[in-house]
Amino acid sequence: MSVISNSKFADKSVYILLAAIILSCGLVCLIPNILYKVNSNNVSFIGDRNTVTIENKLPLTDISGKSLDAKTGIIDEVSFSVKGVGKKNTEVNYEIYLINTNTDMQINPGFIKIYLTDGNNNPFEYYSKNSVPAYKSLNVSNSQANGKIIYSGSIKGEEIQKFKLRVWLADNYVLNDSDRSFSGTILVKKV
Repeated sequence: MSVISNSKFADKSVYILLAAIILSCGLVCLIPNILYKVNSNNVSFIGDRNTVTIENKLPLTDISGKSLDAKTGIIDEVSFSVKGVGKKNTEVNYEIYLINTNTDMQINPGFIKIYLTDGNNNPFEYYSKNSVPAYKSLNVSNSQANGKIIYSGSIKGEEIQKFKLRVWLADNYVLNDSDRSFSGTILVKKV
């Protein structure tokens, strides 16, 4: 009789052990989601405007586009900041992305040069190469399928990071008489 009762005890132990293993696996899978929700830090866009527009203007070499400013009227330039919102010591990942908002008579995005620098006019790694990327060649945003990533990084709560975005026409763009343009909206989102 004692062998039978020990066998029942062993069966219960196996079931308890299996339940504990399944529960542990479930918790391990949920931990990243729980931690993401616990990190309530966020990001916000700070600036006078979050749009860029370039019309059928003079095409520029990358060297000229990097050195000119918006006062020339040939390029468009936007200075803005990203602010971390939340706990000071908590870091949050984010991306800055640009959405092409022009639908009619648009300039081919392959001719739109995108150049991003920090607040001190130093280019970020992706933009420090000899060739400045075109809008069309940027990676697709994780936040919005029709957006292109111009920067991704991390920021702590109450921290402010400054940026300057310049946009111009590539030097291989052929000017024409049509009223074409490119317009984009700059957005920032926690990822």
